Amino acid sequence: MGPEPRQNYRFRADDRRSRLNSARSVLPLVLAEFSEYGRTSFILSLGIIKKQENIPEIPNIRDINISIIRECIENSGGEYKKKLLNLLKVYQVQRSRLREAVAEFVVPDAGERIYGGYNPDDQMHQAIHLESCVELIILLNRLWAFARNEGEPDAHDSIDAQVEMLFNRAGEDPARWPQTIRHLNYALSAL
Repeated sequence: MGPEPRQNYRFRADDRRSRLNSARSVLPLVLAEFSEYGRTSFILSLGIIKKQENIPEIPNIRDINISIIRECIENSGGEYKKKLLNLLKVYQVQRSRLREAVAEFVVPDAGERIYGGYNPDDQMHQAIHLESCVELIILLNRLWAFARNEGEPDAHDSIDAQVEMLFNRAGEDPARWPQTIRHLNYALSAL
C-alpha cells in the first residue's frame, strides 16, 4: 500500500472528526430544543388525558436540528451513535402517537371537564402518547454529557424520580396520578 491510500484515509478520518466536532458544538442547543419539545408534548398529553378544553398545539423541532443529530450519527461511533439513533426513533414514534391522540381528541362538554371529580388515572389506558413523551425526555437527559463533549454519560436520576419531576414541572401533583406513575415507571424500567 503506497502513501496515497494512507493519506486519503487520514483525510477522511480528519474530515469526519471535524464534522463531528462541528455538529457537537451546537448539540447543546439542539438538545435544549428537543427537551422543550418533550416538556411541551408532556403537558399536551396531560391535557388530553384530563380532557382540557384548551390544549396547546403540537410543538415542532426545526429541520436543522434533526440534521445536526444526523450529522452526529454519521460521524460518531459506539454508544453515543446508538443513543442518538434511538433518540430519533423514539422522537418519530412519539410524534406520531401524539399527532394521533390530538386528531382523536374531542373537546368534552362542561360536565366532563370538572377536574375535581375526575380521576386522571382512569385514562391511562389511552395514554400511550404520554409514555412516549416520558421515554423521549429520559433519553434526552442521558445525552447531555455527549453534547458537552464529556467522556462519561451524565449520572441521572432514577426513572421514578424523573417521572415525578415531570409531573411537578407540569404543575401536577404526582399524588393524583399514582397508577399512571406506576405504569410509566414499570413500562420505562428497561431504559
